[in-house]
Amino acid sequence: MRRPLFITVLVAWALGSPGLPVAWCQAPPQQPAMTVEEAIQALQAPLAKTRDAAAIALYEAGPQASPAVPVIIDILNREWPEVRGDLLFVLLAIGPDAREAVPVLMKVAGSADFHARYLTARVLGAIGPPARPAVPLLVTMLNDQVASVRRRAAEALGNLGPDVAPDAIRPLIHSMQDGVHAVRVEAILAVGKFGELGKAALPRLQQVATTPESSERAQAARAIWMLTQDANFVLPILTQLLNDGGLEWEPLEVIAEMGPAAQGAVPHLIRALDKDESVQIFAAAALGKIGPGAASAVPALRTLLDHPEQEVRDAAQQAIAAIEGPAQPQETAQPQEPAQPQEPAQPQETAQP
Repeated sequence: MRRPLFITVLVAWALGSPGLPVAWCQAPPQQPAMTVEEAIQALQAPLAKTRDAAAIALYEAGPQASPAVPVIIDILNREWPEVRGDLLFVLLAIGPDAREAVPVLMKVAGSADFHARYLTARVLGAIGPPARPAVPLLVTMLNDQVASVRRRAAEALGNLGPDVAPDAIRPLIHSMQDGVHAVRVEAILAVGKFGELGKAALPRLQQVATTPESSERAQAARAIWMLTQDANFVLPILTQLLNDGGLEWEPLEVIAEMGPAAQGAVPHLIRALDKDESVQIFAAAALGKIGPGAASAVPALRTLLDHPEQEVRDAAQQAIAAIEGPAQPQETAQPQEPAQPQEPAQPQETAQP
């Protein structure tokens, strides 16, 4: 596989980083920016440096680079079994407008190179519902020998959702027991997006919510909330995670997503405001999402307005504003218009003798 841009970001891909490949960030800054039209022509240039610069320009253009899709399809078909990773990154940036590439992506998913399979799953997920023909393939990829590929296949199926991929719910439930933590978490998040179909996963989710692994417990709580909106069941899981310590930002993030329904967590959030800066920021954000129901937290939030870190001060200020609402402008007395002078009464005419 020809991958001048791939090999430098193997670790980033395995972790799921959506950012630009490292090699792209090393492009000479003095090169003038290409237009989309120029970049499309340069994709097939003989020099790898020129092709890389073209891919960067198209990636940065995002959906506006959609005119490049037919050219990318042609290159991927023509150069198979070689796969240019830079082209897959461009399709990822284009998103749903890359729907015409689904057939060639299904072919690329059969590559022996796991980088290509990994990125193909990500692109199919970014394309969304138009990637319906690839659903059976993505289900198969849940059993790929490489964990990062399985993870992105689960993510893609979650993005496609129940209307497009209803048959994926059972395989996703099975993936919740994968041997790799990151795959299990992604499968948990995916089933949370499946609405009524996803409720078949509730028994397993409830089991996960009692496991020692804090991240999986938090994501199981999130999925249960998405499926049931049952704050009485979910909040105790999240508040216990806050009390246990660990990665506290995860339960705080879920509490924020619950909004006013998480009012019962306010005392725990107030205590979280006494912890380190990152926890303070997430806790303040969650209190702001709860809104007026978090009024008891305002005094603690006000103490953060003098915090040495600007981000903490900003988070506290935004939370207070969300809880108390925008300040009402005071009504000013309207000046009274001066009384209009009355015209003098006209003398009555006297009768002539």
